[in-house]
Amino acid sequence: MKKGRWLLITFMAASVLFGAYYLWREEFPDPPKEVVQTEEEPIFMEGNTISESKDGKVVWEVTAQTMRGSKNSPEIILQNVRGVFYRPQGGTVVLTAPVGVYVPKEQTLRFTGDVKAVSSDGDTFVAKEMGWLAKEERIYGQGQAQLNRKESQVSGDRIESDRDFQKSKVIGNARYVKQ
Repeated sequence: MKKGRWLLITFMAASVLFGAYYLWREEFPDPPKEVVQTEEEPIFMEGNTISESKDGKVVWEVTAQTMRGSKNSPEIILQNVRGVFYRPQGGTVVLTAPVGVYVPKEQTLRFTGDVKAVSSDGDTFVAKEMGWLAKEERIYGQGQAQLNRKESQVSGDRIESDRDFQKSKVIGNARYVKQ
């Protein structure tokens, strides 16, 4: 029986040691998993101006109450926009719109809402949507587009014009009224 007691005492001692180790052991938590953010933190600016220059002269400048975008976003969203387009022969065209989008890589601007552009000599251009095509240096308007000059009124689905409002092209439902 001495052998049986010895085994029982050894088993109990091993159980006590194992229990003590289990209760007082130092636990190391799993390393934190890397968190991958799928959304970029937005960039928000108030009262800023963006512009484009060509041959040392400012072609246009747009000021917005707010601008929103992100580091890798292809677009900048503009709210309460006022744009000034400088004419090659002198003078300006001032554009106002509730919303705009600027695409820096393409250097294009798009304005939506009830958009209105007024030239320094009194011509007006209104449409539901307007835009600036930098490569062609043209302003376009679509959606009930109307170009009013002192001598005429042109309307259509889409109107494209140069910065001077001198050369215009009407696409779809074109109407011309001489005044």
